[in-house]
Amino acid sequence: MRSRQEEALEEVKTETPMKIRADYEERGLDSCHFCGLRFNVGERIPRIIIGCGHTFCTSCLSYFLRNGRIRCPMCRKLLKSVESVDKLPLNFNILYEIVTKDPLLSRVNFERCLNADPDMYGDDEAYERDFAPYMC
Repeated sequence: MRSRQEEALEEVKTETPMKIRADYEERGLDSCHFCGLRFNVGERIPRIIIGCGHTFCTSCLSYFLRNGRIRCPMCRKLLKSVESVDKLPLNFNILYEIVTKDPLLSRVNFERCLNADPDMYGDDEAYERDFAPYMC
């Protein structure tokens, strides 16, 4: 006969792979938990509140910012000395999901874009062919 602990452990083992495989959309991580709108690379960039780790869009965080402070609407933790919401860290896990699922952004070679040197192109034709498609 198995103990209750062993049964609970077995249940966790069988359920965990399903949760891990679920993508961000299924887990509700593709949208801001305050406004409910989907994150994007525009005004709804996912940013992390330092201290508690909760993620909200840049637009909502701007709304929360008062007198250099942000109070997390989920856990009520107060973050002080915030100059700008643009200086809060990005949630790169969510950004990665956004970029890979977007038909336009998923085709951009960001490595080439970051490493490109526009000064090395002498003529406009070479620039348009080799560099312009990778402009960020």
